Amino acid sequence: MSVPAPEFSRPFPLAQLTAAPEHVSIAASAAECRRLADRCGLLGLAALNAELDLRRGPLGEVEVAGALVAQVTQECVVTLEPFTATVEDRFDLRFAPGPAPTGDLVIEAGAEEPPEPLEGDALDLGEIVAGQLALALDPHPRAGRRTAGPDGGG
Repeated sequence: MSVPAPEFSRPFPLAQLTAAPEHVSIAASAAECRRLADRCGLLGLAALNAELDLRRGPLGEVEVAGALVAQVTQECVVTLEPFTATVEDRFDLRFAPGPAPTGDLVIEAGAEEPPEPLEGDALDLGEIVAGQLALALDPHPRAGRRTAGPDGGG
């Protein structure tokens, strides 16, 4: 069984990364937006742009600080009418060499989340942004309400 290609792929070679921050801007093409809209259950995705700062930590980990902005069309849960909204989200992620944890992962309240596993010689920034967009979408979208990501009151 083959794994489907990501809807929005922007591989970043890890060998290029140093302790000095590396700034990367990415934007989804019209075709990528259509595929991401399908993936996220949106009526439409007119634009997806992200600004990312990457750096390598002292133990080989990779830190990604990012911000995304997307123009989405969703269906209002009250009126069932389509409406457009701007989704904005900021995120900080860590990736570290090594295998993914197995078994149940328990994180204490207030504790820092463990890093995601680094696999291969590249980090797919497009897939990271696509995943963050999916997390930032309001699960109960309403017309007239601006979506600002999970921490912004969506």
